[in-house]
Amino acid sequence: LPSKTNDSIVTIKWSSIDAGGSGYESAELYMAKDDGEYSAICTQNSDSVQISVELNHTYSFFALAKDNVGNLEMNRPIPVSIRVTSGVKPNADQIDFWLRDVYPNPAIGLVYFDYSLSRNGLISLTIIDGLGKTISALVNGYQHEGIYHKNIDCSTYSNGTYYVRLEQGNLVRTRKFVINH
Repeated sequence: LPSKTNDSIVTIKWSSIDAGGSGYESAELYMAKDDGEYSAICTQNSDSVQISVELNHTYSFFALAKDNVGNLEMNRPIPVSIRVTSGVKPNADQIDFWLRDVYPNPAIGLVYFDYSLSRNGLISLTIIDGLGKTISALVNGYQHEGIYHKNIDCSTYSNGTYYVRLEQGNLVRTRKFVINH
C-alpha cells in the first residue's frame, strides 16, 4: 500500500498463513477514516479487495484472519495507512501527527495504541479519566519524529471511560477507551 495516492479506488492486499493449523479461510478487513474509529468493511476469501475512497482523507486498514475451523486471530496487527489527495499539498504536520484507536476496547488489563509525530519536539501523552483528571503522564518531554507503539497496564484503573491525549505544540489528538473489569 503506498503512503499516498490521488486515485479514488485503492487495492488492499494482505497475506495470511496458518502454519501447522487447519489453513486460512478468510480475512475480515477493518477501516478507519481520518483517525476515526475502526469498523469492519468486508470479509474476503481472497488476498485482496478494492475499496472506494474519498479524496482529501486518510484511511487506515488492518485485517484479522480466520482459519478453517473458525478461530479468529486475536492480536490486532499494526494498521497501514494511505492518504488520498487531490493534488493540493496539505500541511504535512497534520498528516503525520496521529493517535490510533486504543485496543482492545473495552479493556480489562493491558491496552495498546500507536502514535506518530511529524517532527522532533516536546510532547505530552497522558491518560485522562471521564472527569478530565489526569490519571497518568505517560510521556512529558522530548521525542524524535516517528511512529511509537505503547502499551499500558490499566488493571488497577476503576471501571469507566478514559482518554489517551497526545499533544505537540498546537496539535492535539484524543482517543476514548473503556475499562470494564
